[in-house]
Amino acid sequence: MKNIEKEEYLMADFTFRHQNEATDSVTVNFSIEGNELYKKIDSLVISSSSVAFATKRIELLFNEKSKRGYVSRYTTKVSQNDMRHLFGQGTWDYTIYNETLSNSFLPTPKSKKTISAINNNLFILM
Repeated sequence: MKNIEKEEYLMADFTFRHQNEATDSVTVNFSIEGNELYKKIDSLVISSSSVAFATKRIELLFNEKSKRGYVSRYTTKVSQNDMRHLFGQGTWDYTIYNETLSNSFLPTPKSKKTISAINNNLFILM
C-alpha cells in the first residue's frame, strides 16, 4: 500500500488462527517505511466502500533506519469475521492516526491482486 503524498509505503501481513469459533482473531502486523519515524500510532482504520473497522490496541514492535528513511513495525489484532468481510470487498485502504496526523495508504495494483488471491484461496476454506 502506498501514501502518494508522502512517498511512504505500508506493508502488512496477517496471521489467521481458525478454530470455527466466532472469537477467532487475526494478527495484523504492518510496517510503515518512509521519511517519517512513527513512534506512536493511536488507532488504525481499515476500510472499503462498504466495510470499515478500527482498532486502538496497537503495539510498536520496533523502529529502525532503512534506505528510504525509517521502518516502523506495529502489531494489532482484529476479528476474523471483520477480516473476512473486508477481503470480500476487494480493494480497501489503511488510515493511521496519532495526536498530530492521519495518513491514508491506498492499495497498489500488486496489493489488489494479493487481496483477491487471499480471498479466493483462503476464505473459501474457512
